[in-house]
Amino acid sequence: MRFTRRQKAWLQLVGCSFCMVLSGVTTLLSAAEVETVRCVKAMPREGEQRFYAANRPPLLPSPLVKLPTGSLRPKGWRQTPLRLMADGLLGRLTELSQWCRWDGNAWANPNGEGHSHWEELPYWLRGFTALAYLMGDERLVKEARRWIDAILASQDRSGYFGPKENWRRRDLWLPMLASEILRTQDEATGDKRVIPFLLRFCRWLMTIPFEDFLPGSWQKWRGGDLLDSVLWLYNRTGESWLIDLARIVHERTADWTGGIPTWHGVNICQGFRQPAQFWQVSKDIRYLQATIRNDETVMGVYGRP
Repeated sequence: MRFTRRQKAWLQLVGCSFCMVLSGVTTLLSAAEVETVRCVKAMPREGEQRFYAANRPPLLPSPLVKLPTGSLRPKGWRQTPLRLMADGLLGRLTELSQWCRWDGNAWANPNGEGHSHWEELPYWLRGFTALAYLMGDERLVKEARRWIDAILASQDRSGYFGPKENWRRRDLWLPMLASEILRTQDEATGDKRVIPFLLRFCRWLMTIPFEDFLPGSWQKWRGGDLLDSVLWLYNRTGESWLIDLARIVHERTADWTGGIPTWHGVNICQGFRQPAQFWQVSKDIRYLQATIRNDETVMGVYGRP
């Protein structure tokens, strides 16, 4: 086979580059001869996490810990899609959505009365707040803080917060969503109001009759979201009664341990993990296995991407 002068030049360049890479790899391997790489079946759980909030005893130790929101800043190609979100629908939804309109909104009212009392606002604000602090965008942070300040001002003497219409319907799904927003606020800013606020809310949860605690529908299927917030709060306060609350939340949540109780897509995404979350409390490996089974069942039906 005959090559043109340009093709020969490219072949020489590729050959030289390959030799340089091979030489570099050989040098690195020689320098690292004393190190050993091995595979393990699971992350080690020994030791103590001293740098970030992690599972306290009696919970199972945390092999991995989520970094606090805002501790990393996206740059380069990772920043591009986030900037598109900030400048696009997510970052401008208050200008377009009737449910996210500030004027007259039940989530903006300290007495919890008004329009749009249900999930639309907290669903949006949960992602919006995380994006605001992740990007460090002043416009987004200012907008998020306006809503967060309003939520923090809505707690009544009992400990309940947010739109009153939701509790008239015995619906805890909405405070569950809003709690995640407040967790992000705490992680990103160290806001001293958040922990006492959530403790008062959880104390109130401990007073609810069982028949009114996650009685049905979305809140019951998605109780794992509440369990996550209870354990998050325990790991930051060490209040032992929160472990009792975690057990109650698990007991009142739909049975994801015995199988898949609902085939609604969002319910599956927010609920299938609940047994594994409770595994941290119970230390019974069967709860972790139940979550793995749930995942395999769903993927077995719908297939993997």
